[in-house]
Amino acid sequence: MLTILSFIAVAAAQPPAAKATPITSLPSREATDEDPGADVEAPAAPEGVAKVRSLLGARHTQDLPSRQALDTHGDAAAALRWIAAYSDSLVEAERAAGLLALYPNQTTEAFCTELLGGEAHPKIRAGAARCMQTQSLVLDGALATLLAAAASSDVRLSTAAVDSLVTTPTGLKAAGDLDRAKLTAEARAHLEAAMMPSPE
Repeated sequence: MLTILSFIAVAAAQPPAAKATPITSLPSREATDEDPGADVEAPAAPEGVAKVRSLLGARHTQDLPSRQALDTHGDAAAALRWIAAYSDSLVEAERAAGLLALYPNQTTEAFCTELLGGEAHPKIRAGAARCMQTQSLVLDGALATLLAAAASSDVRLSTAAVDSLVTTPTGLKAAGDLDRAKLTAEARAHLEAAMMPSPE
């Protein structure tokens, strides 16, 4: 009897088993010096935001929706832009920014350039950098903004920016002029892999 009571007492003293954190409670986007935009009052959400938002909660990034799935909910690009700019969830905002890569056009490029060059949290700006992988990089400031992001000390942001730069001939040429000593180790490795001549 004493043995059973001892076991119960020990079990009760143990911390509860770790549980997976649902995506809806992953870090909130609180206003900070790093991301003052989180405290900006959001304009009215465009139609379709609620439905598009429900698609962003996939456990794994490879399970995020395709453009075909997004486009069943009206102007999905407008909804993604709103979520990237105003969502209270860092994960949701980052994913929305990244999914804008599915919409390569001048509106997307201008939005992602502004988001990338702004004061949003680096995680969200990394999503905006990934969005730029499918853009033309011809709008004023797009290439310069990516080059500045590549030199960030934040690994997520610098790596995403380098990955976007090397997707176009213009970006690859500009990336070759980056001061590699100022890049994070991860971004430098990505750049060097991209610059490596392809085997004959």
